[in-house]
Amino acid sequence: MFDCRTFFNKVGLVSYFLVISSLIFFVVCRAYGVWSLVFRNTGRNEPVFLNIVNNDAIVIGVVLLLLYFGFFKTFIKSIKWVAYLLKAVVIFIIFFYAVDVLLLLKFFKRLHYHDILKYGTEIKAGLSFLIPVKALFFNLFSTEVIGIILASIFSLLLISFIMFQVTGRHKKMHGRLLLICGLCFSIFSFVPVDRIFLHGWAYQNLFAYNMPKGLEEPYSSDFIAALKEKRVKRKQICEGAGKRLDIILVIVESLSSCHSQFFSGINNYTPHLDAISKENLSFTNFFANGFTTEHGLIALLLGKVPLPIVGTGKHSAFEGFYQKESAAAFLSKVGYNTFFLTTGDLGFTNKGAWLAHIGFDTVEGAETFFYKKWPRFAFNAAPDEALFAYAIKRIGSLNSDQRPYFMVLETVTSHLPFLDPEGKSNTEKAVITYVDRQLGVLYNKLADCGFFSNGVLIITSDHRIMAPLSKAELGLYGGSAFARIPMVVASGGKRKGKIDACFQQTDFCSSLKWFVSDQYEKDPWNGNFLHPEPTPPFCILKNMANDYDLVYARCGSEEGYIKLQGDGTYLHQGQIKPENVRLIIEKISSDRIFRTQK
Repeated sequence: MFDCRTFFNKVGLVSYFLVISSLIFFVVCRAYGVWSLVFRNTGRNEPVFLNIVNNDAIVIGVVLLLLYFGFFKTFIKSIKWVAYLLKAVVIFIIFFYAVDVLLLLKFFKRLHYHDILKYGTEIKAGLSFLIPVKALFFNLFSTEVIGIILASIFSLLLISFIMFQVTGRHKKMHGRLLLICGLCFSIFSFVPVDRIFLHGWAYQNLFAYNMPKGLEEPYSSDFIAALKEKRVKRKQICEGAGKRLDIILVIVESLSSCHSQFFSGINNYTPHLDAISKENLSFTNFFANGFTTEHGLIALLLGKVPLPIVGTGKHSAFEGFYQKESAAAFLSKVGYNTFFLTTGDLGFTNKGAWLAHIGFDTVEGAETFFYKKWPRFAFNAAPDEALFAYAIKRIGSLNSDQRPYFMVLETVTSHLPFLDPEGKSNTEKAVITYVDRQLGVLYNKLADCGFFSNGVLIITSDHRIMAPLSKAELGLYGGSAFARIPMVVASGGKRKGKIDACFQQTDFCSSLKWFVSDQYEKDPWNGNFLHPEPTPPFCILKNMANDYDLVYARCGSEEGYIKLQGDGTYLHQGQIKPENVRLIIEKISSDRIFRTQK
């Protein structure tokens, strides 16, 4: 007869062993991840393992003490719900730690509770990341079935762990060992060790990293009132070009300057993009304003720096950016037909609804019938080849239309984890090379169909690749290396040249307004890279990927980091003129405060 208690106790013993061993395993993996981030890529020789153990000692100590109280303390064990709660907390900490380590190893990013609130419900998109493990199941099951299998195994282990009771003659010794080790690790966490500041976010333990940060600090009513009085419009009415050319914007997932021989000289993964850049107008100092795809879309399509919102209690990807003023809405008003085409899942982060809200006439994603017979990868996306083939088909059907069109093509293939659609090698080089080759095909087909006789193609990226900075990048770009992406304005060779002035994604909207308008409002915070004499912005601002309460600022050759702290927002590090610092802080605060009050 099946004995349920015996079964759960045996499986629980396995679960208990996995919890203890995984804690050690994840500490080692985290140390390796930080070492990869710091030493292997930048050449900096830092005491990684000692710092990781010292930082994470409090996490290890808390887990061991919770295990002691949950399994061995008689008084607590007598109150079952308390014991179960302590065990559940242990599982939560271990699971949180595991995901944090996985993100560090794969994306060189930490897990913050903001990310859980923002992406926690995106289960469907998360399943697509199981594609690489399908081979372990001999490709017999879909990712949904594999997800159910893994979730069932995890649930069984979780229930067994909570129900498990430690028995045996060494029970007391085991309990005392847990207590002593837990206390020792907790005490060791307070031992002073030289802290690392360059990559401080990577060294912090998950408790410290998830503590409330300055970005959550509210602004006082007095500060807001004073800022309202200072909000003087510095815009001026200027003459526009008044052109009505067809415009295609290609946003290539994670394409970075470091991939290109032309833009950086570091790697040679993009020979086709480099050839296009040499034949047309290229911008060698172009900056992303954020670190995620939604940040790139906000910056490019709204002309807004994707600064963190203030005090709404909501953390959806596009929260605070559901506005009517956008590139699509503006172009629609002057007679353009607007399209947003991607092969990705438009339901992810509610992107499809957001795109429709900001004014696109047509929004099409993974569900498009054209992609039905194509293989699917991350985010249920067909490869870039399919996207560009579909775009050419749509453009062919638009040629008889008298209205000019604005078409955004958002690629997905080069999103992490790397999966080569051609099955050659799932490496960064192989995938970026594939993406680059498809860009070359698109460019040639546009040239063949006569697009450049009355159209302009703009190629850029949503953000720099989620990978650690290399020594070569740091040597070439310094502190701004994490924001460098390519930008090409292609007109079939009508306009050539290399522009070294600094521009950013938010300049796209202001450049478009000049391009199609007879008159437009010029704002010094926004540059114009389409003008015959490109005008850079007053300053460049960028959200930081892991230090959420820091904003990178660059004004000419000056650069620094602004720390968000409500009324006390200040220049945390760097060399920027005091007058410029004041203007930057006013700009950042104004954007955060008055955007959320709309």
